[in-house]
Amino acid sequence: MGSLYKGLKRIVWIVLLLAFAVSTPMPAAQAQETGNKVVRVGWYESTFCYRDKFGRRRGLDYEYQHKIAAYTGWTYEYVEDSWSNLLQKLKAGEIDLLSDVSFTAERANSMFYPDLPMGSEAYYIFIDANNKAISADNLSSFNGKKIGVNQGSGMSKHDNDNCVAPVFERADQNMYVNKSNLKAAKENGIVI
Repeated sequence: MGSLYKGLKRIVWIVLLLAFAVSTPMPAAQAQETGNKVVRVGWYESTFCYRDKFGRRRGLDYEYQHKIAAYTGWTYEYVEDSWSNLLQKLKAGEIDLLSDVSFTAERANSMFYPDLPMGSEAYYIFIDANNKAISADNLSSFNGKKIGVNQGSGMSKHDNDNCVAPVFERADQNMYVNKSNLKAAKENGIVI
């Protein structure tokens, strides 16, 4: 009877261990479940999104996005285009994530922003060093000048809270779809 009791006890323990093992999710299975989410990320060449000499993606935006992926288990699928085109794709739902989108009340009605900002931004107006007609100390020197701005950027709205708003009240804006077009306009003297 003692050996029958020991054998029955052993079978009960094995069944209990198997039941416990099957009902407990394994970490690898959990990672696989969350890792199935594919997030379409807008990629544009900039100071914060670039490729190194080996063609690998780099930059502050890239590193920040991968830190998010480490917590969420997301897999990224990159969609490459100009920032302006990517912003339109974000609005249309063709991509899920885009960096460097300044907060505006208008945009907040149609897209989500994180509770904490990724960083802060500052706006600068670059003027050719040989251009002595324009002075930061004399805002009227901007009267009638044309300033090149990336289309769809925070600067294109010339928000009154922005520190350069007085300049925009005096100067005209020319909108450019990408930085290379803006650079060409500056080199050709179309904008300051």
